[in-house]
Amino acid sequence: MKKCEKCNVDVRGVHTVCPLCQSKLKGEDDQRVFPRVLTLYKQFALLFKIMLMGTVVATAASVAVNVLIPQSGTWSKFVVFGVVCFWITVAVALHKINNIPQSITSQTVVICVLTVLWDLLTVWHGWSIDYAIPITCTAAIVAMFVLSLVLKWEASDYIMFMFTDVFFGMITLVFYLIGLVHVAIPTVCCIAVSAVALIWMIIFEGKRMREEFTKRFHL
Repeated sequence: MKKCEKCNVDVRGVHTVCPLCQSKLKGEDDQRVFPRVLTLYKQFALLFKIMLMGTVVATAASVAVNVLIPQSGTWSKFVVFGVVCFWITVAVALHKINNIPQSITSQTVVICVLTVLWDLLTVWHGWSIDYAIPITCTAAIVAMFVLSLVLKWEASDYIMFMFTDVFFGMITLVFYLIGLVHVAIPTVCCIAVSAVALIWMIIFEGKRMREEFTKRFHL
């Protein structure tokens, strides 16, 4: 950190003269004007490295065993895909950890996409559409609504994310109408919750919704 001997003050950042008296500063530059804030990953770096190494070892062992015992089927691909899904989910959660509404929406999208991929990987049984997607969307909408009341969020902080969750929830209506749904209860519940949430937003937060749409989409 540099110092002005005339004003007897310390000056942070990259400066050659004192901002008060314009005298030449002495000392070394301090590039870090703001304090360093450790992220969650940096705080628990060792734990994450151990977890990463553990999953790599488990995956490698599974593939090796599967190769040695081919008659057991290709079950190791599920281990590999499961590990990949786990780390994608963790990465999204860590990246959005400071923004809870965005984190909920991001996790909803990721879980819906990954469950569909899982379903395709297991020769498509439809459980992703029957159970995973409607239950995930319903949980996201309910969680967003409850947290907005408990934490007293401003509407502008969560309304677009909640609308996105409702949009995904209403997609299940399309699945239901075109006959992709074989177990109706989770989907019907999801459609009902999505419809109620949408009507609630229109009645109580309609003005804020219009403002957010106008601001974000330049309407």
